[in-house]
Amino acid sequence: MPVKFVIVSAPRTGSTLLAKTLNSLPGLICHGELFLPNQVRGYRDGFDPFAATEEQRKTRSANLLQLRNTDACEFLETALYRPEMAVGMKVIYNDLLQTRWRDALQWLLAAPDLQWIHLQRRNPLRRYVSERIMQSGGAIHSGMGGKAKGQIQVKVDIEAFQERCDQLDAERQRVVQTIAGRSVLDVFYEDLSADIGGTVASVCKALGIDTSPACIAPALNKVGAEDLALSVSNYAELLDNDLTRHWAHTS
Repeated sequence: MPVKFVIVSAPRTGSTLLAKTLNSLPGLICHGELFLPNQVRGYRDGFDPFAATEEQRKTRSANLLQLRNTDACEFLETALYRPEMAVGMKVIYNDLLQTRWRDALQWLLAAPDLQWIHLQRRNPLRRYVSERIMQSGGAIHSGMGGKAKGQIQVKVDIEAFQERCDQLDAERQRVVQTIAGRSVLDVFYEDLSADIGGTVASVCKALGIDTSPACIAPALNKVGAEDLALSVSNYAELLDNDLTRHWAHTS
């Protein structure tokens, strides 16, 4: 029986990079975000959106949404019970915790041998800046377009940053409590970014698949500035504030 897995994370923690890299390996399928409020994104069933007409894409999207909204548990069973060696999906904290998906969450918790992959980011400031850039219309990885040297600056409201951190930490704690006692692998964005081969190989090992790190290449490239001073217009303010100083200095 194929191993099933769920990548759960806050936004902007590298889940797209991890999912797409897993999808580049033989015997693995990782669906995208299947439980967005009004959309099923990244459902993998062999459909080629580039070869389809706009009408075909719209029809498929509507059909997937209807199937999910009609019976989320049956939708999950169809998505995850595939012949590949490992089949999974990704979901952000907030979507997983929505009351409308309570039955689907219970289905996942009851699924035998399901592997949870808890993807986190150690530096909350860089996560927040990435989120703000995305909200401003900027690309944060090559799958969204953009150039490696492209620079979009955002202003960080320190109070809003702290509120967002508190919100995500509360969601994280709820998720940790929810999946307590299950098989959970903690993975960090910083490790994924620094050593994608070794990190993804460790994920594959948890899924029962032996993969050499040398055979793993990133499916996406980060775009934009690495230096926060180039991405944040009020970077000096971050250095002066006790809440952000440490994270502003940390990669």
